[in-house]
Amino acid sequence: MTRFLTFVVFLLVFVVPDMAYSHSTAGLIKTTLKARELTIDNVAYYIEQKVGKRMDPDGRAARYFVWDFDKIEQNADLAKVYMQVYDQKTGEKTGEVLFLKRGNGNAWDHVDKDGNVIQAKIYHYVKPVNKAIYIVSGIIVVVALISVFVIRKRIAKKRGVS
Repeated sequence: MTRFLTFVVFLLVFVVPDMAYSHSTAGLIKTTLKARELTIDNVAYYIEQKVGKRMDPDGRAARYFVWDFDKIEQNADLAKVYMQVYDQKTGEKTGEVLFLKRGNGNAWDHVDKDGNVIQAKIYHYVKPVNKAIYIVSGIIVVVALISVFVIRKRIAKKRGVS
């Protein structure tokens, strides 16, 4: 019983608040990307939108999408995002590199390989801070710990050990 309660508390406090949002932006806030260390999660929404809006030679969009993100190489204020882009018409995957450079106010800009700005201050999505979740989680942890103490005390009392 004690292990089960500990497991439930662990899930509520550490796992549930940080569950992945997949590709949904519901409930998230769009903000300028100013992260010190870039991660794929930081840049995925921006890059997927850019690739998805890319026009093919016939002038149609929605032909390309990001198949996979390979890695990010960051060297101070310049970053390279390596990814695989899938062409729905031909079925081919091609490796591509997207360049990012830290610009004014520590915001990241999308640049070409020569450093010319394609889009200043790229964005990403973050979940809003909800202090109530942390307060409720803390209360749950305290109640669970007190419950464990009370249960152990009752078990010890039944066994005749005080």
